[in-house]
Amino acid sequence: MAEELWSRLGHSSSLAYESFPKANPDYLKDTTIVLPVQINGKTRGTIEVEEGCSEDDAFALASQDKKLEKYLDGQPIKKRIYVPGKILNVILDRTNVKVTTK
Repeated sequence: MAEELWSRLGHSSSLAYESFPKANPDYLKDTTIVLPVQINGKTRGTIEVEEGCSEDDAFALASQDKKLEKYLDGQPIKKRIYVPGKILNVILDRTNVKVTTK
C-alpha cells in the first residue's frame, strides 16, 4: 500500500530503496514551557509561556489566568520570585488582612 501511494506521488524508484529522512533537532525543540505558579507557597495553577519569557510577561499572563485571577485580584503583592523556566512564586502582603476569631 505504501509503495502504491509512493508511486502516485510521482516517484519512479521504490520506497524500499529511499533513504530514511534525517531528524532536525531544531524542529524537535519545544518553544513553550508550562510554568507552575505558586501563591504564598501553594501551587495554584500553571501558565504556558515562551522559553525566554521575562518575569513581567510571566506575571502578566498569570494575572490574566481565570484560575489565578481570584487569588491575585486586589491583593497587595509583597514579593515576586521568578526562576526562568522553572517557577513563578507570588507572595501576597497579609499585614492588612483582618482575622476574626469566633
